[in-house]
Amino acid sequence: MLETLTNENNRRHIENRLSYYVPYAKQAAFHLAGASARERLLMAGNQLGKTLAGGFEAAMHMTGRYPDWWCGKRFDRPVAGWVCGRTGEDLRGGMQRILLGRPGQIGTGAIPKDAIVNLVKAQGVAGLYDMIHVAHDSGGVSVAITDRKKHTSELQ
Repeated sequence: MLETLTNENNRRHIENRLSYYVPYAKQAAFHLAGASARERLLMAGNQLGKTLAGGFEAAMHMTGRYPDWWCGKRFDRPVAGWVCGRTGEDLRGGMQRILLGRPGQIGTGAIPKDAIVNLVKAQGVAGLYDMIHVAHDSGGVSVAITDRKKHTSELQ
């Protein structure tokens, strides 16, 4: 019985990471700024949680599921947005991994597994999705479209 309860608790943590997200101070300030600022910047060093904060905020807006501590902007209807990266590999290993989980472990990212409605596979990059459809608590479906900005290399 205890093992069954432990396994169920572990599954809930893995498949609903959004419910357990607690931001660091800088991430919390970034989220809070969304209540009054249309555009924001989260600037920090490598591996300090910028993509994580952006991914979890995107998951909140796409699902309409906001934690009790949330003071930022709320969307009461489905949203549509872009998930961008320099290449498909960057997208898959970065923002898509944060939103959906690692390839082969879909539903273990910021978007809860029970909210993932449909994934449209991309061509050319294994494990990359062109569109992510997510159930919003209002009853509708949010959509994220991935965009590989290959032309940005020309600007560098």
